Amino acid sequence: MLRFLHLADLHLGYQQYGLPERAVDFSRALGRAVRRALEVKPDFCLVAGDFFHHRQVDALTLRQAILALEPLRGAGIPVLAVAGNHDLGWRDGNESWLTLLHHLGLLTYLDLDPRAEQLLPGVGAESGPLYETDNVRVIGLPYLGASLPRLLDRLAGELRELPRKYTILMLHAGLEGTIPGVTEPLRPEHLAALEGLVDYVALGHRHRPFARPETSPQLYNPGSLEAAAADESEEPGGWFLAEVEPDESGGWRQSVTHSVCPRRPFHRLRIDCTLLHTPGDLRHQLQTHLADLPPAGKRRPIVELRLVGTLLFSPAALDLDELTADIEEAAQPLKVLVRNQAAAGQGPTAPGEGLTRAALEQEVLLQAITQDHRYRHRAGELAGLAAEVKQMSLAGAAEAEIFDHVAQAVEEADE
Repeated sequence: MLRFLHLADLHLGYQQYGLPERAVDFSRALGRAVRRALEVKPDFCLVAGDFFHHRQVDALTLRQAILALEPLRGAGIPVLAVAGNHDLGWRDGNESWLTLLHHLGLLTYLDLDPRAEQLLPGVGAESGPLYETDNVRVIGLPYLGASLPRLLDRLAGELRELPRKYTILMLHAGLEGTIPGVTEPLRPEHLAALEGLVDYVALGHRHRPFARPETSPQLYNPGSLEAAAADESEEPGGWFLAEVEPDESGGWRQSVTHSVCPRRPFHRLRIDCTLLHTPGDLRHQLQTHLADLPPAGKRRPIVELRLVGTLLFSPAALDLDELTADIEEAAQPLKVLVRNQAAAGQGPTAPGEGLTRAALEQEVLLQAITQDHRYRHRAGELAGLAAEVKQMSLAGAAEAEIFDHVAQAVEEADE
């Protein structure tokens, strides 16, 4: 039986939100995958791109990579990797850091020159996109963007000339149709030429996991080990464990299981402001959401608050710092992300022509007050009061006199 582990998008070294703790999280996630590999002892592990988050790797991140890979080398478990768009080096003439790990014997870096006359090298080639044993063939292509589809036909032609083996194609590429609204250069029909030539397509690049065992070839993306963006927390990634054995027809029967990698908690709160009349209503709604959060564990969560809909009160009354403080007190998070996507209520319209200056000021004040739901029902009297205060001030009235006038007007209005 053949057994292999399929990982992708490790993004080692990513200090998400500028937090060193997040870089530790990505390293910890890789450590979990390595421990799983040491338990199941696969024939090899696949890393379908974006091993690192940055092309320029700092010493600590390189050390994390070495410490993760050394136990696998010690256990005799090969690691086969391709370059993703985050860790490519060849485009600007520089080597990828994966090349160094390859020379250290910690992994096998599968790379390809799309300009080469022959994509798959012959027997004895020291480098290239091919890893081969007696019963399995792994082809690894780096991130190629829009040029990938036209290479697949060439690849299919070369595979037809080779003896048939169980074949894995490892790509760092998104697949059209897997993420709504996102256009990808690679479409399912581009893989049709590989039917009967490739058995398992190991994908990376997009961080949301999916499996399409009903297609030929079968398509798999395990998703990123840690959430590299807020929306990825809702579809946690991990790794695939594939087990393959020959069937009676001379082909192969494969069983593929997805395991979710434990992550730092990521809570996404969404509040529609459309029916909230005051800032106090908004805070009350937030407190309700916070009360429903699970108890904090060993790792402090990341909390995202998104405000949507339409504000019924003045945007000036929206205190995002106050909302952040509420979240910090209730959830003790590692990071708070407040995203105000709520639209302001309709602002003042252009006043009609021919108004006097006093009338124009009165209309502007009236419309400004009307924007705030709390004072909309008293907009006329408050606009009039503001005009009176202005006239008193211009006439030289003392502050105490103005204060008494406003107090009296408010008191009369309340009666």
